[in-house]
Amino acid sequence: IRQRRDENVNVALMHAGLVPGTPVTPSLAFSVDLLAFYYHLRRRQPSVGVQGFVKSACAVQSFPYVHTLEALFSNAFDVYCDVRRRVQRRVDVALKRDASNWRMKYGCPACGYKLAGETRLVPDRMHAVDGCDSQKRDKAAGTCDERAFESRLFLSRDFVNRFHGEVRSHAAARQSSQASQARVRAVEAEDGFALPEDQEDDRCGSNWKAANTKELPPASKEAFEQTGVFACLCRHGIVEFLIEFVQCGERAKHALAAVSTILEEFGEDQALGYDINCVLETTVRNSSLGNKASELRLQHVVDAFHCWAHKRACQLKYHPLYRPGFGLEDLSTCERFFSSLNGTARNIRHASNYRWHQAIDLHVDQLNDDRYASLGVYPTL
Repeated sequence: IRQRRDENVNVALMHAGLVPGTPVTPSLAFSVDLLAFYYHLRRRQPSVGVQGFVKSACAVQSFPYVHTLEALFSNAFDVYCDVRRRVQRRVDVALKRDASNWRMKYGCPACGYKLAGETRLVPDRMHAVDGCDSQKRDKAAGTCDERAFESRLFLSRDFVNRFHGEVRSHAAARQSSQASQARVRAVEAEDGFALPEDQEDDRCGSNWKAANTKELPPASKEAFEQTGVFACLCRHGIVEFLIEFVQCGERAKHALAAVSTILEEFGEDQALGYDINCVLETTVRNSSLGNKASELRLQHVVDAFHCWAHKRACQLKYHPLYRPGFGLEDLSTCERFFSSLNGTARNIRHASNYRWHQAIDLHVDQLNDDRYASLGVYPTL
């Protein structure tokens, strides 16, 4: 490799189409073509790990395999992914798509773009939300890796934690200011979801695990940092944003953070599909989002896949089949998404926080590209 006097060794290697495995005095480098192949393979088949891929590459090139190659290849792959993200950010700036919420609002053109004079639909957009606990990460893994992954997909932890104990605190404030007014009281469950009190409840909150989530066992809290993800997708299957579970299960704060984001970013006449929306509607009403959700006419719907297991009265109120404007939409989009995202689980259990986010971001970005390409195909899978 030719290197000029004032040229960094890593720059010289990149000019030759190679990415080093170590930043200082590298002795081994990987070709950009090899890294590009693994990049596209990992995006489409996230269960393919580094070890198997490196062993196969060594076998093809008759190169002796040693276990240290895995760490070197992982480092080079991180550099390659970072370069691609930096290039994409420059492209986004040139196209004026660099706003933090651009992909959320316009990533699906079928949902986001409106023609001049187009009749406004009700609901204006449909969103599906749900949680999945397969994406766990060992708390003790990758503690030396202090890098922070920048992703437009994930909502910040601070924003989500603002809704912790939201129903309880907001109900207490309303009781102190409206003590003389008769109203329906709400009881907060352990996970933060609100259930109506002093009236007959014909809804199904008590029948669903997500609405009765207990705290994680102490052993799980000690073992895991991230314990899953909460996803919001449009009706066409394009991911709008994700929320990470941090040492907890699916809680009301995740759903409330999703509702807050939907109301803030998308405005009036939004429809929200969730497996326990019969409970979430009461939770939203008894939170600080209640007035805003009512003013913006947020519609709560239980997706068709789960709704058939709800009580009859609940089905008549929340099933999309009986709601005008929903057509044949089932809003069971999250289940199809999680069936693919679960492929990341085996490779992120013992990853660092940076690589946990990177692996999910890579696969979700590819899924969004695939859904974008299939928008003209009916039905969209």
